[in-house]
Parts: sequence; C-alpha cells; structure tokens
Amino acid sequence: MKQFAQIACLFFICYNTLIAQQKDWENPEVFAINKLAPHADFFSFERRSLALQENKEGAAYYQNLDGNWDFYWVQDERKKLSDFYQEDYDASNWGTMPVPGNWEVNGYGTPIYVNQSYAFQSKSPPNIPTGKNEIGTYRHSFDLEAAWLERDVILHFGAVNSAFYLWVNGQKVGYSQGSKTPAEFDISTYVRAGKNNIVLEVYRYSDGSYLQCQDFWRVSGIERSVYVYAAPKERIVDFEVQSTLIEDYQKGQFNARVALKGTSKLNLTVELLEKNKTIFENKQVVDLLKDSIVNFETTLPT
Repeated sequence: MKQFAQIACLFFICYNTLIAQQKDWENPEVFAINKLAPHADFFSFERRSLALQENKEGAAYYQNLDGNWDFYWVQDERKKLSDFYQEDYDASNWGTMPVPGNWEVNGYGTPIYVNQSYAFQSKSPPNIPTGKNEIGTYRHSFDLEAAWLERDVILHFGAVNSAFYLWVNGQKVGYSQGSKTPAEFDISTYVRAGKNNIVLEVYRYSDGSYLQCQDFWRVSGIERSVYVYAAPKERIVDFEVQSTLIEDYQKGQFNARVALKGTSKLNLTVELLEKNKTIFENKQVVDLLKDSIVNFETTLPT
C-alpha cells in the first residue's frame, strides 16, 4: 500500500508538472490571463443624449481602432517571430491586415469548411498538431490625451479567433480565448499620454477549437471591432435585467441588478423607457464601501 501511495503521489506530481509546462493555448485550465470579467453589453456615456442615440463615436472617452494594422503571418508556430512586441521592433517589411477582418480572405492561409470533423487531424486533444498552428502577429499605434489617464483605460476586442496574447508598449498584458465573445483588458498601468503601441499574437487554433465541431467556415484573425475607452473610476461594471408576466399576464414584473465599482457614495438612478417615454424611474444613494450590488424592482401594467 505504501508503494502504491508513492506511485500515486509521483503520478500526481508528474501530472501537475505537465500541466504547468503546457502552452496556454493547449491547456484547458487556461482560457484567460489578466482579462476583465465578462459583462452585459453596454457602454458608459458621459451624456444622456449620447446614450439615447447609442452614439459611441460621439463620446469624449472613446476611440475606434479599426483600420489597417501591420501584420506578419507564419504557417508553422515553430517559426514565429521573437522580440516582435518590443517598442523599437522594425516592422517595416510586414504587410497589412484590415481590422476587423479574417486573414484567410486577405491573402494569408486558406479558409476551411468542414461539418462534423475538425479543421486539423489530431489524436491527442487538447494539443494542436505540431507545425499546423498558424500565427498572425499584429501591430498598431494610437494616441491618448492626458485626461484619459485619470480614468480606467480599457481595451476592447469584439472577437479574436482563436486565441491571442496582448502587449501594450512592450509590456505583456494578458491572454484570451473565446473566439466569438468580447475580450477586455484594463491597460491603465501600461499606457501613457501620447503615442501607444499594441501588439497581438493570434493563434489560429487552440484547445477551444475542439469545441467547434460544427457546420461553419474556419477562419482566423481579429473578426470584430477594436476600440479603447476610458471609464470613470467609480462606475457601473455590470447589470442584469429580468422580467416576467404575473397576475394572469395582466402585469409585468421588472427586476434590475446593478454591479458597481468605487469607494464613495453614488446617486444611482434606474430609468425604464418606452419610445423615449419614462415608464419607471427609481433613485438610490449607494455607499460603495458597504454595497457593490444594488437591486431595483417594480410591477408595471402590460
């Protein structure tokens, strides 16, 4: 029994060592590093009029980063670049890639259509066959005003397929998987007033690719818009709205749960609109040192 325990212990140590040595994109235990928690789809406007118009482009603390980014592609992950994230790296011989866009329809690699099988042959999930994982490396720069640094600066990627690492101004920020969902990073400690540099290393396949055994085209790259915004230090970070019909469908039950970030007292107002007409409004004073979740509830006629 003692010998069995020693063998089991040895196996446990070896297993954990193996997990620790795995590449992030082949490790099912890793799908995000330093990435912000997912939240409801919304944007914090500084004026009510902008919010009603859903006009992010008119917001003072929003900057769209879509356009042509510097791009370098390798078909074999073993041939990926080194030092490409350094600020003084010379990318003058790189090509360009539209963002958003898939690199397979812009001159790099081949789009693959399969139904019930994978786009690659593998007998050892979650690993990707060696030499078969294409990498697209992106570089881009943007300018920030000094006023942005007084807020939390958030970098938003609408969708990146399949997995990617992020550097800002030569510093590694984090990692993300989740090719059809947004990824956000707080880059406040990495940016400066003036010119800033973004670098992405995007992998075509990851262990998440094993979940994509379905009927669609396999393509890669930054597939949805990228933008940067500066959020107030004290703000709404998430919300959830639930509604149902009650009393034989004669009335509606409205519930809103709002998550907040900050350290002082805030005046929080929830307003429910129908064709720009207010049908419910409620205000609460929130002490963020005690509460970070606030609930609103009402009953409305149908």
